[in-house]
Amino acid sequence: MKTKIFLIIFICLGLTGCATTTLYKIASVNTANLSGLSKGMTKEEALKIMGTETKTTGLWDWYKKIKNPYKSETLRGKDKTLEVIYYFTTIEKNRLAGERPIIDNTNLTPLIFDNGILIGWDWGSFYGYIKEYGLE
Repeated sequence: MKTKIFLIIFICLGLTGCATTTLYKIASVNTANLSGLSKGMTKEEALKIMGTETKTTGLWDWYKKIKNPYKSETLRGKDKTLEVIYYFTTIEKNRLAGERPIIDNTNLTPLIFDNGILIGWDWGSFYGYIKEYGLE
């Protein structure tokens, strides 16, 4: 009987650990993939490097699905339109304590495209282009 209880506790702790580890793995793989990008790539080339597959954390979709890319948007200005595709790249440890993690822009890295060509992939570039082109 004690062995069964120990086994159940061990499995439950293991499942919780798997979910957390998987979130870190997704962020880690996406972060590593950023090093394969270069300015001037087509959108298709960049997406091939970064991946486009939805990932599931934990077992049986118990925890959370992470879309890859996580989200996208189009920024329009008077004379310029940019497409921004965001990838999940970081997770803060304190956000995992006892609850599901919150994913916001601080956990994402933007890939910025102008007419289907990659022109940047960080927040500095993102805010620079918003200012330069008066985008919303």
